Amino acid sequence: MSRKLIARVVPAALAVGLAGTGAALVQSRPSARPVPDGDQVQGVVRDETGRPVAGATLRVGDDTAQSGTDGRFTIPAEHPALLKAVAPGHLPRTQAVQPGTAADVLLTTGSDRTVSVRFGGDVMFGRRYYESRDGRPPALTASSGVADHARLLSAIQPLLEDGDLTSVNLETPLGPDPYYDPKKPRPARFHQSKDLAFASSPKAAEALRQSGVDVVGLGNNHVMDLLGPGVVSTLKALDAARLPHFGAGMNDAQAWAPAYVERKGRTVAFIGCTTITGNDQSPPYVAGADRPGAAACSVPKLQAAVRAARTRAQEVVVQVHGGVEYQRAQTADVRALFTAATDAGASAVIGSHPRVVGGVGQRDTSVVAESMGTLLYDQDLWSTIPSYLLRTDLRDGRAMASTTDAITSEGGRPRPAVGAPADAADRIAAGSVPGTARLAGPGTTIGQPEQSVGRDVVLPPGRVQRVAPGWWLTKGARAGQDLLYGAGDFERATVGDDDENLWELGKFAKLRSAAACNSTRGLMLLRGPASTEDVYAAPAHRVQVTAGQPLSLLVDVRQATKGATAEIAWYTGAQGASKQTQTISLPTVNNGSNSCRQVRLDVVVPPGITFAQPYLRLAPPTDNVTAHRLEADNVRLVAWAGSGAAGRLYDTVEATGSAPARFTHDGAVGDESPVVE
Repeated sequence: MSRKLIARVVPAALAVGLAGTGAALVQSRPSARPVPDGDQVQGVVRDETGRPVAGATLRVGDDTAQSGTDGRFTIPAEHPALLKAVAPGHLPRTQAVQPGTAADVLLTTGSDRTVSVRFGGDVMFGRRYYESRDGRPPALTASSGVADHARLLSAIQPLLEDGDLTSVNLETPLGPDPYYDPKKPRPARFHQSKDLAFASSPKAAEALRQSGVDVVGLGNNHVMDLLGPGVVSTLKALDAARLPHFGAGMNDAQAWAPAYVERKGRTVAFIGCTTITGNDQSPPYVAGADRPGAAACSVPKLQAAVRAARTRAQEVVVQVHGGVEYQRAQTADVRALFTAATDAGASAVIGSHPRVVGGVGQRDTSVVAESMGTLLYDQDLWSTIPSYLLRTDLRDGRAMASTTDAITSEGGRPRPAVGAPADAADRIAAGSVPGTARLAGPGTTIGQPEQSVGRDVVLPPGRVQRVAPGWWLTKGARAGQDLLYGAGDFERATVGDDDENLWELGKFAKLRSAAACNSTRGLMLLRGPASTEDVYAAPAHRVQVTAGQPLSLLVDVRQATKGATAEIAWYTGAQGASKQTQTISLPTVNNGSNSCRQVRLDVVVPPGITFAQPYLRLAPPTDNVTAHRLEADNVRLVAWAGSGAAGRLYDTVEATGSAPARFTHDGAVGDESPVVE
C-alpha cells in the first residue's frame, strides 16, 4: 500500500559520522530491492547462500514471469495472492504477495537431497464449530462430510502443500458424536474431571490429508478427552486416512515410538511428548505401561528417543507440547527439553500449547520454534489472530534454511496474511527470542547470510510512527508494539475472495476509500438528524493487557464533527462488563484528501485489569438538523516498552530527543524510509 513518508533521512555522509558503535552495519547499499508499482509485484529470487537465482519461473494466478540474471522479476497482481516459484535444482516455494510490495523469494538448492517440512500449530474441528456464530450457521453439523471439514483449511491449502512434508499438532481426539451442549452435563464418553474436554469427527483425518497434511502429532493434553476409547478411534481414523502419527498410543512404548516418513529416499523421524501430564486427574493425560495417552516429556526419555531415531533417519523432528497458555515465551523447563533434543541430534524442535505464536531461532544447526500457536481452532481471542506456518529445509541433519508465512486466524478460519497484520506476525517470529531470525519481507528467514543496512533518521517530534516492514529500531527512540497487530489500518490483509475485516462495525460504520489517510480505505461513521443512538467501531475481540503497562491509543482523523470520541474500556476478564472507560473527544477537523491529524490518548493500564477494548464512537446530533461524521484511519493501541528497548519485535517508534534514531534493515534496500506515516 502507498503511504506518505514524513521522516527526514540523514544524508549518507552524515549518517556515517553518526554511526558510532554501528560498525557492523553496511552504510553503502548493496544492489537495491526494487520498489514495485501498485498493480504488480516486483521481487528478487535468491538461494540459501544469498545468490540470485536466474531463470526461476514465477506464477500468480494465470500470469507467469521469469527471474533475470540478477534474480529480479516483475509479475502482475491486482490483489493479495499466492505466488508459486520454481527453478531447476531448487525446492519450489509458495508464498503470499501483495501488490505494491517487494517480495524476497527463497529457493533452497539441492532439491534432490533436501527435504522441506512445513509445521502448523494446534488443530481441532470440534466444539464451537458446531455452534452458530455472529448470526451465521454452524461451520459443521453431525452430517458434515470430509469436504465440509477440509473447507475450513481451504484458504491455506496451497501453503500446507508447499513442502515435502507437513505436520500439525492434532489437539483433539477423533470419535463419534464429537459435540455436546456445554450447558448440559458432560456425556460419560468424555473425560469428566478436566476443565475442558472436546472432540472432532473421524472425518477430520481424511480432511487433513486432502488439505496437504502428511503427519500429525498427538503428544498433547487433549488426546485423552474421549478417554481410552477415544485414543483407539483416533488412531483408527488416522490409519484409515494413511496419516502417520506420533506422540500418543495405547501405552508408553507406543507413545514414544517415532513416526518414520520417507521422502526422496530419505527418512524423517517425528517424535512428540507433552509436559501437561494431568497426573492430578483421573485418568491422567499421559500413557503408562498399560495405559493409553500421550508421551510424558522428560530429558532422559527424549534424548534416548532422538538418539535411537538418528540411527534410522537422516532427519529427526521433535514436537514438545508445554508452557503457559497465551504466553509467547516458553518456560525454562520446556526450553531445557528444546536444548536436550538439539543436543541429541534433532534438526527441528517445534513447541506447542501456548495457543499464541512465539519466536523462531536457530541453535547450532537446528531450528527451534517456541510455539506454533493455533492453526485451526474455535477460540475468539485477539492474541491468537496473528499466526504463521513455519517451513524448514533439512539436509543431512541440518536446517539449511527456515522461513515463516504469516496467517490470520479469525472466526476459526485461517487465511494467508499480507500487509500490516503479516508484518506483526513476522515481528513476533523474528523478535521474540534472540538469535539469527531476520525480517525477510515478507516473512521471517533463518539461514541466509546477513546483509544488514543501517540508516539514521531524525524522527519528527510529537508524532508516533510505524516502522516500515523489513526495518527495525536499533537505538535512539521509544519503542512500542501495536497490540491491534496492524488491523487498524483497515487495508485488505488476507489472500482470498472474502475480504476479512477484524473489526466489529456498527450498522452505520463503513470502510470507505473516502475516509483513508494515504492508503486505500479508512473508517467512516455517520449519524443523521433522525438518529437516536451512538454508532461505534471496535476490534472484534478484547485485547489482552498487563496492569501498569503504558499504552497509547492513536487515531489519524481526517474529518470529525461534534460528538466524535475515542475511548478505551477496561475489563478484568475476557467476558463481563467493563469496569471503567477512558475517553478523549476528537477535535473538530475537516482535512483535505490524504491529510489527517494524529490524535492520541495516553493511559496506564489500571490495577486488576487484564483486557482492553478500544472504541471509536459517534453520537447522534441533538438539534435534529445537522449530521455528524467521523472519518479515521490507522487506529493503533501501542504498548510501550521500557527505556532503551529496541529490536525486531517493535513496529512503532516515537522521538525521544533531537538526535537521530538508528534503524537496521536485514536485507538490501533502495530508497525506502525506515518509518512510514
